[in-house]
Amino acid sequence: MDTADLEGHPSQKVSLKRAREDSTKEVKAETKDKVEEKAHYKNDFASLDRFQVAQRGAAIMHPVCLHDLGVCYQDGIGTPSDPVEAFINYNAAMKAGCIGSSYNIARCYEKGIGTVRNPLKAFQHYQVALKENIYYACHKLGLCYVHGIGTSVNHKLAFEQFSLGYKKRKDAICTFYLMLCYLHGVGTDKNKEMVDTLSNVDIWGEELQNHLEDENISPQEMMKKWI
Repeated sequence: MDTADLEGHPSQKVSLKRAREDSTKEVKAETKDKVEEKAHYKNDFASLDRFQVAQRGAAIMHPVCLHDLGVCYQDGIGTPSDPVEAFINYNAAMKAGCIGSSYNIARCYEKGIGTVRNPLKAFQHYQVALKENIYYACHKLGLCYVHGIGTSVNHKLAFEQFSLGYKKRKDAICTFYLMLCYLHGVGTDKNKEMVDTLSNVDIWGEELQNHLEDENISPQEMMKKWI
């Protein structure tokens, strides 16, 4: 009896359905086991699907898919983390028209992610990102001006960048540094009223906490002394 005959036989329909379900469970379990062997990346099926969708889109040079493929490689979403591949795909995305990738490229150059550290290129790409109204780049440019990363130290321009990020998107990181500027008189006059105002803004969320941890910064110390 071949498969077609078995499927058409009334007495076998239930058992065939059950066999298929058991087989599917085994395949899924086997796939899950193989995926979980690589515990250093996000291995849920949604992550795998995102990676595969990004791969398919990247194959036809879709700019957003190229960018998302870079994110998958950088953060280990559906695939092992690969900083070099992340950097390559961010650059491909930008060339294909996803100018927003300039922020990610800048961060790669700043931190040496998948490429050699290059402060000048980091600063230049953050500038490109800001021109595309990616205001999250404001705090990065502000810090470049504070510390002279890829450019000359310029506290006034740093203050302007932090102010812009605060006004445009209430950026928690920019708000924090803007408060420090008013507290210590960096790029502007000391202003206790503005310090009090900005201190009351709810900024102590995940975004700022991640930044402080990433930069190994103690907010308590910076409130006492900054630059």
